[in-house]
Parts: sequence; C-alpha cells; structure tokens
Amino acid sequence: MRARLASVLAAAAVTAGCGGGGDVAEEGVDVSVKTFMFEPDPIEVQAGDTVTWTNGDTAVHTVTSGERERPDGEFDEELAESGGTAERTFREAGTYAYFCSLHSGPGMEGTVVVR
Repeated sequence: MRARLASVLAAAAVTAGCGGGGDVAEEGVDVSVKTFMFEPDPIEVQAGDTVTWTNGDTAVHTVTSGERERPDGEFDEELAESGGTAERTFREAGTYAYFCSLHSGPGMEGTVVVR
C-alpha cells in the first residue's frame, strides 16, 4: 500500500510540473495589425506566453516597446506588409506598452498585461 501511494504521489508531482524542474509549455496569443490598428488591445497573457503580431495591412509596421515618447529598447520588430510577423515571449509579470514607430494613429499603440 505504501509503495502504491508513493507511486501515485510521484506521478501527480510530475503531472503538476513539480517533478524535477520540467519546462513549462508556452501558450500563444495572436495580435493582428489591420487597418492601422493592433487588435485585440489590450491583451492579457500568462508569464511565459508568446505573443505573435501578424500584419494584415499592405503597409509596413513595427512593434516597438515602450511609449511613443519613450521607447524602452526592449524590442523593436518590423512587420513586413501583408503577412509579416513578429514574436515576443513575455517571461516576467508586468504591463508592457508598445507602438508602431512608423504610424502615429491612435490604433497604433497597444498594451500587453502579463500575469
């Protein structure tokens, strides 16, 4: 009985991700850039999630971290027109602002909230 209980507890620990420091699977969250807008916005993700931005416009855009007046240098990716993509994995909790450095319209700013 004791051996069976130990076996069940060991299996539960591995299943829960507590057995030996296994990798946590990353989830994906998609943001589209269409008609000069990041959508959805804001987005909420879990630490370790990867956000993918996909450009649906015929114009080039960027995904640049920080605020328009104060880019913070964390990331600055170009999205080629009509299907260009960029990815960023957010590993730490916090609120991350981003914008398109090429276009200043109100839809060209976004926020990622990481829990």
